[in-house]
Amino acid sequence: MKETDKKVQEIKNKNQQMDEMVKKISKEQREQRKEMDKLKKEMEEQKAIQEATGDALAMIQMQIKEKTLRFRNVPEEEKEDIWKKMIETLAKWLHLQEKDIIEQTEKIFRVNSRKAKMNKWPADCIIVFTSNWMKDKILQVKSKNKLTIDGKEIIILREVPPRLIKKRQQFQFLTKALKAKSISFRWEYPVGISFNFKGKRRRFETFEEADMFWRKYRGELGGGKSEVRNEEGRKGELSDEAEEEEKAQQRVEG
Repeated sequence: MKETDKKVQEIKNKNQQMDEMVKKISKEQREQRKEMDKLKKEMEEQKAIQEATGDALAMIQMQIKEKTLRFRNVPEEEKEDIWKKMIETLAKWLHLQEKDIIEQTEKIFRVNSRKAKMNKWPADCIIVFTSNWMKDKILQVKSKNKLTIDGKEIIILREVPPRLIKKRQQFQFLTKALKAKSISFRWEYPVGISFNFKGKRRRFETFEEADMFWRKYRGELGGGKSEVRNEEGRKGELSDEAEEEEKAQQRVEG
């Protein structure tokens, strides 16, 4: 009997030890989870700070370049005088005197990209103006009268920091549909898109907001089920154009 009692007590002691060990492990796991949650929160806060800082710097870059325009597809010639060429072209197109263009222009130069070289495209022409008046004048006129040089249509672009160009890629699926329906849209800064649809002004600052709108109205915007790609696929979209734009702008800044 005593032997049996002894064995029972040993079993109880072992069970107690196991219970204590389980409690200790559970406590350690809870503490680890708390530490992980704390670390995750700190990382998310740090990421938010980095995002806000990056956006702020991008907006500063944009302000610095607010008087700059990029002219794409301008034919290149050997030993060309790009200053003279663009001054004469703009004066004729804008119906202004050349001296008026010169007074409003700080510098004109070309900047190439790897993609342009590979495809033997003309290097982009960058023009920095002395005031916003000339830049705004050009943007206003180009919406009504396209600029052409030697029969080639010239694409005129604002200088947008690479960071903001990349942010715009998440809305690419929506802008394609809007363009197909001839619906004008406006880019918001540092990120977002706005446009009029069904008599209401729409504004989206995140992919999720734009995606929800797209899923609701894709039929009216011309998008069938086969065109609705998975969310991760859309989020990962980054066109070659954006990458080349980033590299080109980095060269300009350098």
